[in-house]
Amino acid sequence: MVFVGTDSTYNKHDYDDYWCGEPRYRENIMFDAKREAEDQVKTDYPYSVYRDRQEITQKAEQIFQQWQQSIEPPSHQRERRYSSGERVIDRWNKEQGERKRLYVSTFVGKYLEELAKKDEAARPKVQPQPAATPATPSNTAILKGATLTLKDVVHNADECIYYVEIEDPGYLDGVLPAEIYSPLEEAPPAQASSGYGIASSSYGFASSGSSVSPSYQSPKKKGTRLYVRNVGKK
Repeated sequence: MVFVGTDSTYNKHDYDDYWCGEPRYRENIMFDAKREAEDQVKTDYPYSVYRDRQEITQKAEQIFQQWQQSIEPPSHQRERRYSSGERVIDRWNKEQGERKRLYVSTFVGKYLEELAKKDEAARPKVQPQPAATPATPSNTAILKGATLTLKDVVHNADECIYYVEIEDPGYLDGVLPAEIYSPLEEAPPAQASSGYGIASSSYGFASSGSSVSPSYQSPKKKGTRLYVRNVGKK
């Protein structure tokens, strides 16, 4: 059934409520068209709705014909005349073009409006991504199950000391601390890095041959060898 019940404020199925000459009656026509468009989208969404404007217009024209038939003057009223002498049926037929224009244009506009609302509600919402947390430089490196942690660095006048801890479950008894130190010597002329320097990005540390510039001023003396002492002593 195209129409709602007769207890509605509008769509009383009474032709006297749908003349085009007065604003309140024109509003009745547009109100019914809007309500019908809403019902059509609600019922058919999402699989059976019309997307093409021309198809929506054709649908509106079909519904208009059914709607108008339900409210046209009954046979016993058609010959009734107004004070001007005009018959009811003549006036009704004369306004049919404008009545159709109001109904169809309003139906199409409301149909597209409701369809857009449904599409927007069904569109997946993009969740805001949390801001990426800047990577914090780590003093710990892990390789093949072994963990090496740089605990402290001390720069003395005659040597540099690197305090480390090594944990290697299954191979070492607990966490073993150690001191890796390098005696400072007069800096040699610029040349390739010594084969004894430690320079492995896997551990997160760089030798004196690294291209990374330290934040402190380089001493006149530089270490060229690494030694280990105090292993397992705290």
